Amino acid sequence: MNGGILSRGSDASFMTGGIRYSQVWEDHLLLEEGLHVQPEDDVLSVTSAGDNVLALLLKRPRSITALDVNPAQQALLELKIAAIRLLDHDDYVALLGFRPCPDRRRLYNTVRGTLSSQARAFFDAHEDALLGGLCDSGRFESYVKRFAFEYFSRTVPIQAIEQLLASDSLSEQRRLFDTHFRPAEPLFRKLLGREALSREGRSEAQFRYVGDIDVGEALWRRFEYACTAIPARTNFYLEYLLTWNYKDLEAGPPYLRPSNFEALRSLVDRVCLVTEELGEHLARKGAGVYTKANLSDVFEYLSAETTEHLMQALGRVLRPGGRMAYWNLFVARESPATLRPPFRHLDELSTRLSQRDRSWFYQAFHVEEVSGDPAADWAAGTSSS
Repeated sequence: MNGGILSRGSDASFMTGGIRYSQVWEDHLLLEEGLHVQPEDDVLSVTSAGDNVLALLLKRPRSITALDVNPAQQALLELKIAAIRLLDHDDYVALLGFRPCPDRRRLYNTVRGTLSSQARAFFDAHEDALLGGLCDSGRFESYVKRFAFEYFSRTVPIQAIEQLLASDSLSEQRRLFDTHFRPAEPLFRKLLGREALSREGRSEAQFRYVGDIDVGEALWRRFEYACTAIPARTNFYLEYLLTWNYKDLEAGPPYLRPSNFEALRSLVDRVCLVTEELGEHLARKGAGVYTKANLSDVFEYLSAETTEHLMQALGRVLRPGGRMAYWNLFVARESPATLRPPFRHLDELSTRLSQRDRSWFYQAFHVEEVSGDPAADWAAGTSSS
C-alpha cells in the first residue's frame, strides 16, 4: 500500500497533493532476502515514505535512486535524511513523531535550512502535520488509525492485545485471536471494506483494476493469517496496527533502530531522490544502469498492457543477474510469457517469502531475475512487436 502510479501515460493525479503514506507497510525482510543487495549494486526503489529505501541502504549498495511521482513523498524522505545527518537519534525519532516532543518546531528549524526549496515549502505549508507527528500524517495512516481506534480499542481488551504481541506460541496466538478478535469480524470487514477504503483511506482510482472481490473479507483473511500463522512477538507491523506505537525502537523498522543510526548517517549520501514517473525515468535511462529494483505495488494500479511495457523497460535497464521485487495487493500481476526471457520468475523464493510477509496486507510477493542479455532481448522484442 505504497508508492503510486509511476508510468508514462497513466493517471497519477490521485497520488499527488499531499502525503499519502507516512510509513511503509511492506515487509523490509522480504525485500532484503528477495533482492539480496550487495555493495556493488545500484538500486532503484519506489520511495513511498522512504522506510524501505533506508532499510536497503543499510545493505550498503553503491547507490540508491529513490523514485516517486509525488513530491510530498520525496519531501518526507528528504526530511528524514536531513534529520539523520543533523540530529541525534532521540531528536530524530521525536521529530518524526515516534516519541513525544514538546518542541518539534525547534527540531524542524535545525534541519530546515538544508532542505531543498521544494521540501522546505511543503513542510512550511504543512506545519500542523509536522508538529503533530509526521509518522501518522499520511492519508492512509490517518484512516487506519481511526479504524484501529474504532475496532481494537472498542472491541478487543488491551490485555488480549498485549498477550498476543508477547506470545511465544502460534497455538496461543490462535486461542487469543478466536476468543477476542474473531467476534468483531463484521466490524473489521466494514471498516476495511472497499467503500470505506476508497472514500477515506485510499482512492477509488486505486481500485480501477480490482475485480469483483470482497475487499474487507480478503483483508480479514490476511489479518487472521498474520495473527495466527506468523510469530506476533517479532512483528512490528502488527504491533503498530494494534497499539499505534513501537514499544522498543530497537525491535522496530530498521531506519528507527538506535543501533543503525550511525551507519545510516554514513550512508545517506548514496541516496539520490528523483521526482518522476517510472515510465519516463526508465525511458531516459541507458541499458544496464541498475542491478536491483524495489517496485512496491505499482503494477496494482496499471493495466496488463501498461505493466508489460514497464516490465519491458525494466528488462532493458537492469543488468544480467539483476532482480526486481514487487507486491500484489488485490490485482494479480507478474511478467507475461512474452518477457521470459529476459525475466525469470523465482517461483520458490517468491512463494516462500509471501508466506512470511509480516505486513499482512498483500496477497503475493514476487521476485524476478534478469537472465541473458536484457538489452538484446528487449531490442528483439521491440523489433518483432
